[in-house]
Amino acid sequence: GEAVPLVVDVDGTIVSGNLLVEGIARLIATRPHNLLLLPFWLLNGRAALKRRVANRIPLDPSTLVFNPAVVEMTVAARDAGQPIYLASAADDLYVAPLAEYLKVDGFLASDGAENLAGRTKAEKLIARFGKHGFDYVGDEWRDLPVWKGARHAIAVNASPALARRIRSIDDNAQFLPRVGGTPADYLKALRPHQWMKNVLVFTPLIAAHIAEAQAFGLAFVAFLAFCACASGSYLLNDVLDLPHDRQHETKRERPLASGRISLGAAIGLGFILILSGLAIAAAVSASLLGAIAAYLIVTGAYSLYLKRKTFIDVVALASLYTIRVLAGATAVS
Repeated sequence: GEAVPLVVDVDGTIVSGNLLVEGIARLIATRPHNLLLLPFWLLNGRAALKRRVANRIPLDPSTLVFNPAVVEMTVAARDAGQPIYLASAADDLYVAPLAEYLKVDGFLASDGAENLAGRTKAEKLIARFGKHGFDYVGDEWRDLPVWKGARHAIAVNASPALARRIRSIDDNAQFLPRVGGTPADYLKALRPHQWMKNVLVFTPLIAAHIAEAQAFGLAFVAFLAFCACASGSYLLNDVLDLPHDRQHETKRERPLASGRISLGAAIGLGFILILSGLAIAAAVSASLLGAIAAYLIVTGAYSLYLKRKTFIDVVALASLYTIRVLAGATAVS
């Protein structure tokens, strides 16, 4: 009879990351004002949001990071005569070029009206290939209905709890690793070597010959607030620079560009660090909070717009040094 097809999920499975998050990051990098429109697009549902983003910003498959274990597996399956299909909750405007790039036999994806995830994906695949008429590679809890409908379950980076559930569906379930970030990767992404710039907050103390422990304590708190906000800003800036970094000879080895840290993790950690920095500053004084807020506004404007403007970019960077000195003065005043 005909070979049973191998159906492969996209986000977090064959692609290291999420196509919607990639699209949104690139959209904000090129058209920052669209950030304000995202909540309104979401009002019509996730499928509609995905279509709006995909319509505005194309994704070149060659700029994506792939999971080598899953790619190897699909190549081996194809060589063994299995047809390969992609089934993704991502929009078909993103999945179609990806399917062509990977030279698969076909694909199913969200279409702007229906979000192809979980039970919906399971129903579509069973309608197409029959119950237990396909093998499925997925990576998350919402794939459970799909694995139930599949002949053979294959999971990527499954937690112990998810692995137990999958084994209860398929005794012979197969588990593949995903390249994950180590603590060293996360530390590197925070760019601790850049924290030296924040030593400028101690300048007013040294200039005024102040040697009180309390004053140094307040300046140190300001230093910590700047370090948290700076690292958060670097992470979010790396998210915006991702397509460029992946094409760059050396920057492609950075933890985020290489896929060792996921986009979602970088964005989440970036916002946590920035909010922590603001909370630390607020605990000291309103004026320090104002200085940190000014720093974040200039940094954000630089990342999104000013770095492309000659001379203005130099002024913006210089102002960041001035803000640090002023913040040191306000912290201890």
